[in-house]
Amino acid sequence: MMLCKTRTALANCQVGAAILLQLGTFDVLAPVQWTSWLSHTRPDPPTLQELEADILRRQRLQDNVRAIEAREREERERLAVEQSEALKLGQPQQAQVAVREPPQNLPPRGEPKAVEDPWAKARREAPPEQPSSWQPTAVRRRG
Repeated sequence: MMLCKTRTALANCQVGAAILLQLGTFDVLAPVQWTSWLSHTRPDPPTLQELEADILRRQRLQDNVRAIEAREREERERLAVEQSEALKLGQPQQAQVAVREPPQNLPPRGEPKAVEDPWAKARREAPPEQPSSWQPTAVRRRG
C-alpha cells in the first residue's frame, strides 16, 4: 500500500497506480521511479510528467530497436540475394569466404630457437629452500 503524505503526492500516487494499470504487463511491476521512491532511495514521489516522459522514452526505444532490426534483416536478405546471384553466374570464388593462404615472400623457417627460461638463473643462484617453523614476535607499541 502506498503512503502519500501530501495532497499532491496523493494525486501522483493515484495517477501512478493508473499508469501501472495502463501498462498491462505483469513482468513490469512498477516504473523504476516508483520503486526507488518506495524503497526510500528517492526523496519525492515521481511526478506525472516524469512518468509520461519515461513512457515516451520507452516507446522511442522500442521504435529504434524495431528500425535497427528491420535494417539488419534487409541487409541479410540483400547479402543472401547477392550470394545466390553470384553462384548462379558461375562465380563461386566471390561468394565463398576467402581462405587465408600463407604469404609466399616470407623466408623459410628453420628450427625454432630454444627459449631460455628467465627463472633458471634465479633458481641456480638461490639457496635451497628449507621449510622452517614460524616464530611470531610481539609487536612493540609506540607510546
